[in-house]
Amino acid sequence: MFRYAAVIAIAFGEGILQLTGATAPDTWEAHTPQVWIAIAGFMILFSLAVIYFQQSNAGAGLHALDSGSMHSASVILWLELHPYLILSLVCIGAGFESSFKANSDSLHGNGKVPLYELYLLVMGVFANMALSTGMQFLNEEHRKLLIHFPFQGVVLFLVIPFGLSLTVLCCVCEPVKTYLLYHQLIIIACITCTYCYYHVFLAEYVFSIWAGTAPQQDSSLSVDIPLGEHTDGNSSNHNAPSNGDTQAEHSSDLTVKV
Repeated sequence: MFRYAAVIAIAFGEGILQLTGATAPDTWEAHTPQVWIAIAGFMILFSLAVIYFQQSNAGAGLHALDSGSMHSASVILWLELHPYLILSLVCIGAGFESSFKANSDSLHGNGKVPLYELYLLVMGVFANMALSTGMQFLNEEHRKLLIHFPFQGVVLFLVIPFGLSLTVLCCVCEPVKTYLLYHQLIIIACITCTYCYYHVFLAEYVFSIWAGTAPQQDSSLSVDIPLGEHTDGNSSNHNAPSNGDTQAEHSSDLTVKV
């Protein structure tokens, strides 16, 4: 797991380099559009990184790789999705490099990228968000959630996140694809930040309100049952004191897992 996380971190770092033009021979002046492009690009990469590492860091025993068998379907699928996740980051980096070149060639930083390179950037962001949405259901925690609360789980953790990721495709549709580059990146940054906030904070909060019966149906719930109220005849006679005192006066509460 940590090796995959390291490769993903390197891919995110390459995106930062391509966004800032660290590997490009071109130079640029800090016009206002270029500053907005740098800020928006950083927020896009930061949001996508938070989304990935938040779903990747499941609790002990709950991650897809903790299933006990490296040949299980969830483990194989989790591993096989990573090349596509890295490919999406490569597409994003290519779009950022193209945006840097377009603005360095422009007198006032109002350049535009070719449409196919804009497609690379937008589809890379969409694919990354969609893959992170799907990968969270490979963890044991979310699989149990779907079993006990299928409707709430599908709506809050699949339908809404996937719908948010679809909105990024508006940047390759009319009239947004004719906007200036920094306007397009600001729109993408707003979508990814909204998705990140929902994925990390809002979804769990709404689920806790909507599925308010979750604590009572959890298999690891602890219920306190006093021994004095035990109805089993054999158990109560075995533990009864010989001096006639009541059983509840000499015993403490027992915690039973149900």
